[in-house]
Amino acid sequence: MHYTFHHIPKTGGSSLRIRLEDRANKKQISKLDYAIGHNTTKRTPGTHFTWLRNPLDRDISNFNHDMSREAFLLRAYQFITEAQDSDVVNELDLFIMNDEDLYRRRFMPIIENIKRKMKRGVYDHEKVIKLWMYLIDDAAKKYVQEFGTHFTWLRNPLDRDISQFTHDMAKGENKETQKEINRLLGMTHAMFKNLIALNTYTFEDNCRLLAGNFITLWIYKRYLLQDPNVDINSKYITVRQCLKNNFQRVFSTENFEQSWNEVADLLKIDREPRLNINQSHSDYKNLVSKENLSEEFLNWHRSYNHYDYKLFEEFCT
Repeated sequence: MHYTFHHIPKTGGSSLRIRLEDRANKKQISKLDYAIGHNTTKRTPGTHFTWLRNPLDRDISNFNHDMSREAFLLRAYQFITEAQDSDVVNELDLFIMNDEDLYRRRFMPIIENIKRKMKRGVYDHEKVIKLWMYLIDDAAKKYVQEFGTHFTWLRNPLDRDISQFTHDMAKGENKETQKEINRLLGMTHAMFKNLIALNTYTFEDNCRLLAGNFITLWIYKRYLLQDPNVDINSKYITVRQCLKNNFQRVFSTENFEQSWNEVADLLKIDREPRLNINQSHSDYKNLVSKENLSEEFLNWHRSYNHYDYKLFEEFCT
């Protein structure tokens, strides 16, 4: 192993990886000559390199990525085993049943698909879960747009009739089909409540819930493998020395293309093509940008992530 590239999340590591893999596939370099990823540490052989990013830009990128559709569904999946609240399940049930688009074009095709696949013996529960979560995701977003974050939609006799139909619709089908439909309905509660929360979750909310100084904490624990039970100032001092002594170069994500030129030349591989992955302008929606943040929040963010800003400004500016 000749080179190690330690990837701090949201600092360009995914694009670096795909470029190196492309050159390895073209036999310009062996995959045995380098290591790249989150799990590389001070113990990984080779000359070490890493990238730092402006703390605010990194947090914004991380938030936009986490709030993308796939991440939305992944988080929803983590909640499906929680205790169920029949009121919330009924709330979503009624909402979907009274929305023509959600009901006719989304809900019914899933139910019919369950019946067909079970009858043919090719039913895949995991695939249906994903389809179901897409439906719940869209329903939660639409619910928030129309009614806000509280379960305030009033029921009327027609609503109750439709809801009853929903739960009775599987009657006459085999027990396994009805069991699966009930199982999917049972997932709805936690997903719906948490997706509503996520739909109204702001970048500022996210930052105030974080520990702060992500880069300092990441390098200290993940790269240096140090005991995290020390004060943040001591961690900063240790990480600062690490960046000085352990890494041949500390690059800035803001100058990623220039740093790629240096890496490509060092490894004696082609600079082109400059493949990219997880591009925020195309792969996921930019929900927040610097221009939309208040001066008060920007000052708070700099103070809360004081040590990360110090590292970035020392090594990257």
